[in-house]
Amino acid sequence: MRLFGAVSIELTYVGCNKLDGLIDLRGDLSITDIAAGILFLQKAGGVVSDANGDIISGKLDLKKGYSLIAAGNRELHEKILKLLKQ
Repeated sequence: MRLFGAVSIELTYVGCNKLDGLIDLRGDLSITDIAAGILFLQKAGGVVSDANGDIISGKLDLKKGYSLIAAGNRELHEKILKLLKQ
């Protein structure tokens, strides 16, 4: 496990294939922490969901704290979800 101090950088690294995935289940990420990284990762073909596996897309709530699971592709994302549910 690695923490770079900025989730947006970590999401970008997943999109660039420098990291395979990202899991942050603290539930306190704000949209300013994640919006740009989510956009970058999705444009690169990656997948980002909340802790329940629901894809994060569209409008994000300014007042909500987010948890997320991200992966460079759908297959890995599904594997991560399956492991977390065990």
